[in-house]
Amino acid sequence: FLMVVPWLFVVPFALPCATLIHRGVWGAGVFRLVFLFPNMLGGIAAILLWLNIYQPHGGLANAFIVALGRFLHLSRLSSFDGFPWLASGHLYMALIPIYVWMACGFNLILYLAAMEGIDPQLYEAAELDGAPAWRQFFTITLPLIREVITISVVFLVIGGLNAFEMIW
Repeated sequence: FLMVVPWLFVVPFALPCATLIHRGVWGAGVFRLVFLFPNMLGGIAAILLWLNIYQPHGGLANAFIVALGRFLHLSRLSSFDGFPWLASGHLYMALIPIYVWMACGFNLILYLAAMEGIDPQLYEAAELDGAPAWRQFFTITLPLIREVITISVVFLVIGGLNAFEMIW
């Protein structure tokens, strides 16, 4: 589960974020800070942070879902008050956001570095030909960073094999 499922979330999330940063979106520094924060913290510290978020009583996850239920008038969401995220039946699904947050920063930097290596003249030529941004992404960026994405997936699978500290 931890070898396959996380990269299905990390790659589609980190790749658009790296593309936005590469294109110079407003707030790129905040993106970098939020996604690189777990790499600065270290694995155990980031996991302890999420342990507090997932606390059944007083944790941010349950409080946010219950407050969202009140705001949207969905009584079904109020049942998350005291929900045991880290119980054995819910553990693997609860690990996905932790793993995605911890892995996105590293992969985002990999993708961003690969995108910085692409010749800007290719994008200029595509703009002159009238190609929209999404077309440039799928015809220029994605084919030219395919190898980096493959390496990223290999790193994510290896990280899934080394997930003992997260589960423990």
